[in-house]
This record gives sequence, structure tokens and C-alpha cells, in this order.
Amino acid sequence: MARDINASAQVVGHYGGNDDGSGRAFLYSGGVRRDLGTLSAQHTFSSGQALNSAGTVVGVSSPSFFSNEGERAFIYKDGTMQDLNSLVPPDSARVYAQGSNIALPVEFVGKVPGFSWLTQIVVRLPDELDAAGDVQLTVSFRGRTSNRAVVNIAAVTGVR
Repeated sequence: MARDINASAQVVGHYGGNDDGSGRAFLYSGGVRRDLGTLSAQHTFSSGQALNSAGTVVGVSSPSFFSNEGERAFIYKDGTMQDLNSLVPPDSARVYAQGSNIALPVEFVGKVPGFSWLTQIVVRLPDELDAAGDVQLTVSFRGRTSNRAVVNIAAVTGVR
């Protein structure tokens, strides 16, 4: 599936995609389709999302097409795929549970596909917040703090 094309008629997207959730990012240029690979051996799916006039590709790599869990953003330039998440300084964005002041690790910060004006932030909740009830969360990014959002964390039985 093609996702983007630049003025040089280079195309990015992904191909394959069997019932097992696999698929690979590609860059089509000069009549040749180049498989861009994935970020790790545990990832079976990747997709080129956009490219610039120089042919630099950005996209996502994940363990499976069927889930966002473990998904990582990448940049592909000069034959090398690099994890964009690793380029973000650890303290550039933090999410705090205000009631208990627990720092929550940020898994991903990026645009919501199809909604270029909307940014998503994915955080991991620690086990200590299991069945915590209402937790107030704020996002701090580059010295600015968001409004509080209340998230209700209820116990889920039979799932681990």
C-alpha cells in the first residue's frame, strides 16, 4: 500500500501483510522496490509513512500489524533505519500521576494518523496503579504543563 510520493516520483508504504501480521516498509525509486526492513528482529511489520524530496523516509516498525504495542517511529536515510524514539531525550516529555506523583514512562509521542493536527502520547501505567480509581494526569513538555485529565483505573479480573 502506497502512503506517500515525492516530486521525484519516489514512493513509500508497505507491502506483504499476511494473516500473521507481517509486512515490510518499502521505498520505490527508479523502478526498484527497496525493502527497508524493521527496527529489530522482534518486529515483523514496518510501514513507510512519508518521505521528503531527498528520499528520507519516516515510518513505524512494530511486532505486528495487528497491534500498536511496541510500535516505534523510525527514520530511514542513506540505507540505515534509525529508531526516532531513541533520539528523544528522556526528560523531554514526562507524564505525572498527580495524586501519587509517580512519573510514567512515555512510550511514544507523535501525530495521529489521518489527523495531522492531533498529537498522541502513549504512556505505560505501573502495576502500583492497578485499581487506583480516579488518577489525575498532566503532560509536561518543554517547560509547559497541560490541563489535568482524570483517568479511572479499575481492576480487571482474570486478565494479566
